[in-house]
Amino acid sequence: MSADWNSSAVVVDSSLPEELQDRMTPAGVQLEFEQSQQLYREGERHPYLYLVQSGRFALSRIGRSGRRGTFWIVGQRGTFGLCTAFLGESVSCDCECIEDGTVVRLDSEALAQMIDEDHDIRWAVLSSLSQRLKMHSIALHEERMLPLSVRLGRRLIHACGANDQVELNHSDLADFVGASRYAVGKALRAFQSKGYVKVHYGCIEISDRQGIRRFLSEASDLG
Repeated sequence: MSADWNSSAVVVDSSLPEELQDRMTPAGVQLEFEQSQQLYREGERHPYLYLVQSGRFALSRIGRSGRRGTFWIVGQRGTFGLCTAFLGESVSCDCECIEDGTVVRLDSEALAQMIDEDHDIRWAVLSSLSQRLKMHSIALHEERMLPLSVRLGRRLIHACGANDQVELNHSDLADFVGASRYAVGKALRAFQSKGYVKVHYGCIEISDRQGIRRFLSEASDLG
């Protein structure tokens, strides 16, 4: 996998509240994983919801560049697998433990029973799925309607950590914004010429975050 495991840029919080996860935990099975151990591979049938108790877990898939890249890292109190738990279809990514960790695995039948019996859990699950649908709709709109420079600027702002570093290379960014590596490189050079970023090997340094925000605001006004 190509991402830097120490980066906070791709760590995401769960949309299932912690108090509800505590209520769901007794219905599942606790499993322990070691660093670099695979939970599952793309193409396997894996109808489970995972509640992360400790450690970190990375989800990755093959991108447009043909390289495997990480798109999601889930830490303690995070969750993953909700969609496949409902659909019962083969998973579309690999999952690997990147720090020794523990998860509670809930099968689809246990999840369905809790949704039927607990109003709060039912509402939280619906909210989580709705949020994911919104996220994918926005991403689809951006790829079809917005210029590459705007998509790239948004991704850089979103992925930038507290140290003003985006721990992604050109190929990773290309996969994220739905463009070729060459096109992303050209757009980054344009940003660099304006003083917005400094391009280093394997990462992008944000030099002028407010400048990128102004650019995005002006682009939005023009659109």
